[in-house]
Amino acid sequence: MSGRIFAKASGNTLRMDFVGSIGDGELTARGVSDQLRAAESRGVKSIHVVVNSPGGYAMDGVSIYQLLKTFKGTCTTEISAYSLSAASMIVCAGERISAHENSLFMIHMPHGLSAGGADDLRKDAHAMDVIARQFAGIYAERTGKSVEAMLALMRAETWFSGAEIINAKFADELLPADKMAASFDLGKFHYARAVAKHGMSATTRWSAALREAAALGIGNRKPATAKHEQVKWIDTKYPGLRAEYAAEFNAVHCARR
Repeated sequence: MSGRIFAKASGNTLRMDFVGSIGDGELTARGVSDQLRAAESRGVKSIHVVVNSPGGYAMDGVSIYQLLKTFKGTCTTEISAYSLSAASMIVCAGERISAHENSLFMIHMPHGLSAGGADDLRKDAHAMDVIARQFAGIYAERTGKSVEAMLALMRAETWFSGAEIINAKFADELLPADKMAASFDLGKFHYARAVAKHGMSATTRWSAALREAAALGIGNRKPATAKHEQVKWIDTKYPGLRAEYAAEFNAVHCARR
């Protein structure tokens, strides 16, 4: 689902709804920056951001987080149907955060695609570790827990719903069930078929397919070659997905150098 920003001002307050994939369509760091500059020029003093997103490009997520954190006014955020992956960081920008009884919230390690020689792969792996710690720092600041504790939750790809979001201190207030949230069937969200159904990016679908393969035990007997076996399984079950993922990654990576 292409990212959209729905903005509505009332007096000196602005409500923005972030819907769909982060880093796609309107829902980019530039798109949010344009909205905030326009709001400040109109004298807006407070913003309320409602997030309903499966995630997307991590760097856009952290950039939008920083834009909201540095807004010259008050910023509150709300988890509508779900705030997953990169979207979870955006939510953490709120001075006060609310979630619905049927909201979903998920944090995990950043994913990427690497190519080249051994030195290139080591450099990319180190970069991913640095990025992961940056994300964990955002969650740690929000919850008051340690960076290491957040990294452990990210490595486990941890999901929270309703009151669990409040108990984990990712939000402050629990709201009644959201009708929009209830309209989504996310029972198998982390599997590629359900992800594809909701029109998500190739990057999100690739990550979901890897998790599906791992959940099915693909490659478990030979850990050293597990990823290779999982990729082979994905190529068989989801033909063309690897090529889509590589093309999408390269297009974004090259465009932002």
